[in-house]
Order: sequence, then C-alpha cells, then structure tokens
Amino acid sequence: MEADAEPEEEPWELKLERALLSRLAPAPDDDEEEEEDAQIIAPNEEDRSAQLDELMALKSIFGDDLRGPAAAVAASMCAGDDDDETIGAFRFDLTIRLDREPRRIDVRIDGAPAATVVYPPPVALHAIFPRDYPSASPPLLALTASWLPPEATEAACDTMAAMWTPGAPAVFEMAGWLAESSVDECFAPGGVLNLEGCNLLQGGRKGGPRGGTECAARTTTLRGVCTSRDAQEALFRLLRHDAVEKERQFAVRTHRCGVCLEDDVLGADFVRLCKPRCDHRFCARCVTSQATLMVRDGTVGLLVCPEPGCGAPPDPEVLRSVLSPEDYARWERLTLERSLDAMSDLVYCPRCEAPVIEDGDGDHCGRCASCMFAFCSLCRESWHPGETCLTPERRLRVLESRRLGDAAMGDDARRRHREQVADAMAQRYIDREGKQCPRCNTGVVKSEGCNKMTCGGCGCFFCYKCGKEVFGYEHFREGDCSLFDLDAIAAWEREMNAAFVVQENRNRDAHVRGGEVRQTRCPKCRQPNWKLERNNHVLCWSCNQHFCCACMRVVRRGQETRDHYGTGPGKCRQHSAD
Repeated sequence: MEADAEPEEEPWELKLERALLSRLAPAPDDDEEEEEDAQIIAPNEEDRSAQLDELMALKSIFGDDLRGPAAAVAASMCAGDDDDETIGAFRFDLTIRLDREPRRIDVRIDGAPAATVVYPPPVALHAIFPRDYPSASPPLLALTASWLPPEATEAACDTMAAMWTPGAPAVFEMAGWLAESSVDECFAPGGVLNLEGCNLLQGGRKGGPRGGTECAARTTTLRGVCTSRDAQEALFRLLRHDAVEKERQFAVRTHRCGVCLEDDVLGADFVRLCKPRCDHRFCARCVTSQATLMVRDGTVGLLVCPEPGCGAPPDPEVLRSVLSPEDYARWERLTLERSLDAMSDLVYCPRCEAPVIEDGDGDHCGRCASCMFAFCSLCRESWHPGETCLTPERRLRVLESRRLGDAAMGDDARRRHREQVADAMAQRYIDREGKQCPRCNTGVVKSEGCNKMTCGGCGCFFCYKCGKEVFGYEHFREGDCSLFDLDAIAAWEREMNAAFVVQENRNRDAHVRGGEVRQTRCPKCRQPNWKLERNNHVLCWSCNQHFCCACMRVVRRGQETRDHYGTGPGKCRQHSAD
C-alpha cells in the first residue's frame, strides 16, 4: 500500500488568526446561540467609543502602517464620517518601525558572532479589541517579525499585557513602547541579539504523526511568530534592512565632501565611486569632474577612490552613470588597452593591430591568428630567428629610408608609417634621456626636481636613478640613491640667487627714484618680498606667484587679477599707501 500523503502545512497567517480568535471570551449565556453571538458582537457604548477613539489616534499617528478591517473604519472616522455601521470586534495589524538612536547590535547565531547592525527591521503588531475592552478585558495581541525568535516576541507580549489596566485604553501606549524601548528591554538587551530559535512555525509536525495535543495547545496560545525559515534567513533580512536604512539615513542628511570640502552637501547628491570595494562617498559634482578629466587626459590608471590611502578601483556602473556615453566608451577602451599592455607576453600585430601572445620559448616570436603574420615582437618586423634585433637608432634609419624609397605608399600606409616613426623616435629619446616605469613601462623624462618620480600612466612611485619602485622616502635614506642630485641642487641655487639679485636691483632702483618700498612675505613660500611704489600686486621672486599685498592672497594673472582689484565691494585697490 502507498503511504499516506503528507498533509500540506497551514500558512502561519492562518494559524495566527485562529489563535487570536480562539482567545475571544465566550458570552456568559450559553443557552441560545443567537443570544451568545449578539453579546459577543455588540459591545457597550462606552467601550465602543473608547475603541473608536484609540483607532483614530493610531490612524493619525501611524497612517498607512495601520491595516486590516479596522483601518477602514478609522480612516472614515478621521475623514469626518461619524456613522460607525461596523459590528463585531475590531481586528487590525500595525507595523511598528523601531524609532531608536543608532546603536550597534551584535547579532549571534549559536553563540558565535555573525554580524553587527544598527537599524533593526520593523515588527508587526496584530490586535483584536474584545467586546468589553477596555472596561473589563485586555486587547488580544500577537507579534510577528522576520528577525526575532518566538521567545522574544512572546516576552514582549507579556510586557505589553502588563500595561493594561481595566477601563484605560492601552494599545497606543503599547505601540509607543514597542517603537522606543522594546529593542533595549526585550529584543536585544545589552546590545546582543541571539537568533537561536528563528524558524517558521511547523504546526503539524510536533506532538505526534498529525500534530497531537502539544501542537494544538501551541497554536491556541500562539502570540509570537518568526516569519523566517531559519536563522540564516533572519540574518539576511536583518542585514538587508540595515543596509537600506543606512542608505536612507545618509541620503536625507548633509555631509562634508572630502574633495571640495563643502559641509552642506545633501547625502542624496553623494556617489560611491568604488562600491562595493569601499564605502567612501564624494559629491557627484566632484566625482564627475575628476572622472571626466582623467578619462579625457588618458590617465585612467589614476582614476581611483580619492580617499587618502584607499586607492580602490572604480565601479563600472557608477562610471557609466557619471560619464557621458563618449567618455565612458573611451574609459572602457583605455582600460582594456592598459590591461593588455600590462601583460608582458602580449604584443600587437604590425599588420592588423590584433593582440598576439608571444611564444613561450623566449625568441620574441609572435604569430597573428588574424592575418597569419609571424613577426618579431621587439622590432615589429618579420620574424628573424638567429639574428640580432635592430637597435632604436638603426630601426629609425631603416624606417626613414623606407619612406624615402617608396613614393607609391597609400594614405593608410603613410599613417601607419608615421606612427611607427613616431614610436621609434620616442623610444630612442626614452633610451637616451629618460627611464621606464617599472610597473607599466611608460617612458618618463625628468626635467628638474628630486629623483622620486610619479608615473603618469599608473601612478607608480619609482627612483629615477636606479629605476626601482619605491614607497615613501626610505629608499633614498638607506640606499646609494640620493633624493636630489648635486648638479640639480647647484642649478637650483644658481637660479634662486639670480632671481634674488634681480629683485634686489629692482628695490635699489625704486629707492633711487624715491619710491616707497615696504617688505612683506609671499603667502605661498613665505620668502621675503617687497611692495614697490604703492603697488599691491607683487610677483614673488622665489616661487613666481603673484599675490595681493593688501589681503595676502595668491592672485593668478588674467581674469582673476581683473576680478580681484577694483573699487567695488569686496575688492582690493591695486595701488594704495601703507
């Protein structure tokens, strides 16, 4: 014989409804069924008036969070319809959003730490007003939550039951306690929330093959239900609500942007450039400006999180939202090229420009799968096994002679030839005058300054003398490399001395003419300077910055100078006596 089919599990909503209705007190007269129903349905006028007043107060405070059959009655009463034609007990559901100050809640499963949240999800209060509430009977209550074990919700029901006193409505007070104090007193005392016991009610599986008396008693006294199947699902709902609420709270408040340093930027105008790798946020205007500038300059390797010490790469979807379609397409192309260029064994076919992987035997041979051309990856010519590859100087001479000897070259061939010549000239210049970045092989030539270089392609710091990647300045203190070359220091000193002599001559000439001379200091480099003949616009001899001697602010040449000086409000006079 086939085994009996397993009965379908009743939904927890049906079990909760049955438990609430089973706790309604029967009428005192059991002789006639009609008289019993009438007594259960019809409360006295004072109780009915108190119930309606409390429903209207709940509706006015909680709004759409009040649902169920009684919510429509409360809505009509709040709208001015005083005719209550409803008979029977009031049944309603109320969503309680836990209004509490943000505070850490440590979530544990089986005693082990699982997560930390700040904003717990709401709970649902299910209630029925008996016919003699509030004069003689308390309200019938039950709680449901997706993140609380039944023991916690039942403890909260016990606390709320103790708030009722005969003759006084208490559900409004209970709702306030749930919103303000229930987390600290019942749900997560001491800031610790245990998810043990978070599982959906299994009504027909306890107490015997069909549920038995234990399940029937449990359903009859049911007051707390966890709507999650297990502790892991409860944890997932906790984390999801916490993340959504943090985003909402951040969006409605003002914050300080770490780039433009504005203090009153609304959170909704901030952008997480590098989610989910980091949580740093900056205003959309700064992120858009920075991303657009770096993409158009081609320095996509420097497009990282602006937070100091972070350096997380940007999220493509965020870039898509802040960049124009043309700039985003350029970013994708440049990023792909940088990724391919970072592969030491990848080269491009000199004929069709298709990416090619070098053979692994070290002979620098590339075989293009598109045009079947075998070439040398060093000189980009046909593969020449056993021969020494061309030097940059020799290769440049070969390219020039090829151009002079081929007058029938087409436009596309001429373009590609010019590109090859430019590449060869750039490579020769780098080999003679500069260094290559140790990370991405970008050519760098130092014009002046110290030996700590910053690659414009990938942002790598490296030593210009030995070519090694460096972090900080320890390399120049401990090794053989110096931060400044002696000839660079001597050149700088000669330049500064010459500039100082020129400034001294201008001061002497002003004295000879009888002009007014007053000493001041540059607001940028703090070197001594002189205001000559009542002119407040001073050029610093040391850092070559123009500044205003009246307000001691740096004033750049051009439009900024014209806007700074004048006779209007907020402007400085360019010529004034001390």
